[in-house]
Amino acid sequence: MMGYLAPELIRTGKPTTSSDVYAFGVLLEVVCGRRPIEVKALPEELVLVDWVWERWRMGAPLAVVDPRLGGAFDEVEVLVVIKVGLYCSAETPEKRPSMRQVVRYLEREV
Repeated sequence: MMGYLAPELIRTGKPTTSSDVYAFGVLLEVVCGRRPIEVKALPEELVLVDWVWERWRMGAPLAVVDPRLGGAFDEVEVLVVIKVGLYCSAETPEKRPSMRQVVRYLEREV
């Protein structure tokens, strides 16, 4: 993973709407207050997307929220943003949502 460049974009150099959607993984950086790759982190926390997925699977997605927020956030809103960030960061283009779906998720229509 190289920041918010989709893996297929790095390989082919050809942008697509799916590679644009991948860039919405930046939502995870905003919620977590971390960079996509945190060199000084523990090995299991090195890659932001992997770390967030692990917390999600453990049933503790709010554990990734930036502690500097001091708990001052709407849990439902943050969970939506985390979910969208994870969906958009899917490794393969076929697993990513369309931009229309992203908007619907963020507007909480889905």
